[in-house]
Amino acid sequence: MTRCAITPIHSVNIFKENIVKKLIPALVLGLGLSAAINAQDVGMLNDDFQVSYYGEINANGVFHEDYNYNYTYSWLSLQVEWKKKVRAVLTTNLTSIFENNDIKLEDDFSLEEFITEAYIEIKEVGGAPVAIIVGKRSIPFTSKVEAMPIFGNNPLEDQFNQEEVFGLTVRLDKGILGLFDSAEISAFETEEGDLSIGTINGVSAKLSKELTRNIVANAGVVRIDHDSDTEMRGLLGVVAKSDDGDLVGWVNGMIFSNNPDFPNSDFGITAGTKYQLTGAADVVVEMTYIEKEVLQYAIGTNIALTRRITLGAEVRYNDYQDSREDEVVFGVNARYTFGVNNYAPNEEYLIGDDQ
Repeated sequence: MTRCAITPIHSVNIFKENIVKKLIPALVLGLGLSAAINAQDVGMLNDDFQVSYYGEINANGVFHEDYNYNYTYSWLSLQVEWKKKVRAVLTTNLTSIFENNDIKLEDDFSLEEFITEAYIEIKEVGGAPVAIIVGKRSIPFTSKVEAMPIFGNNPLEDQFNQEEVFGLTVRLDKGILGLFDSAEISAFETEEGDLSIGTINGVSAKLSKELTRNIVANAGVVRIDHDSDTEMRGLLGVVAKSDDGDLVGWVNGMIFSNNPDFPNSDFGITAGTKYQLTGAADVVVEMTYIEKEVLQYAIGTNIALTRRITLGAEVRYNDYQDSREDEVVFGVNARYTFGVNNYAPNEEYLIGDDQ
């Protein structure tokens, strides 16, 4: 979470003008990619191989002088699967191809930063319920719920996983004696944004258990060796939902030591709930606390405009626990999602057929 003062109110008109300009090239790119790949008749190559693609373009605007307007969390993922046992994934960061509201490569374009994931997953190794994942990807330490329109504005967002690193994960997809449903052990290096294998300086373990049909618990532990000290994280999370799925609640807490992002803190927690007001609109409430840092209250809403387009707005109040002045941050998000077989996340929406 960037720490700075809120932008003056007179920036409202500029904000609205820029967010519209940002959304137009985003939609053009999404429609172009969707049409181009569909034209190649992506699908089953034969009985053994299947090719698929999914993507998302986010145009974000925030009333905050350091955020500006951006396409953070815009991506395109291509996947090739063989007999549902071997899967190769290549995911690109579409943020880097936008410049001055145009769709083109930026001057400082980096292939290493453009490719955010490049890994292979092998399932049922030796016929056992064991999977191996190796390559560049995000290493998750526990589950998290990304329900807020601009979920990355949560100050604990980056603590639940390690982004864009090379690593090896061994996953057990069947528990032992009912103690857990799945387990993962990962070893990884923490140098982000490159395509080379550095020094393996991180290890993590994660367990998942379905407590009831509607409640899932996750626990994780992480150790990362830095140059001068060793960072430790312990994580525990619970996600619950109602029988009809309209109400979802979550709590994710962690204890940590020698955390470079929060060196004076030992504890953090985020909790929230999402309620589906109608089939096309929801409301999200979230609270996040980091010891000696910040207590953040957030409320947001997402509206499914079409099958693929979702509009969102949020307000966050940061009650800083130190000498910094408290602030209110308002943000809006426009998301366009596309994928193989006319993939679209919105089952209900406001505007008619979106073909």
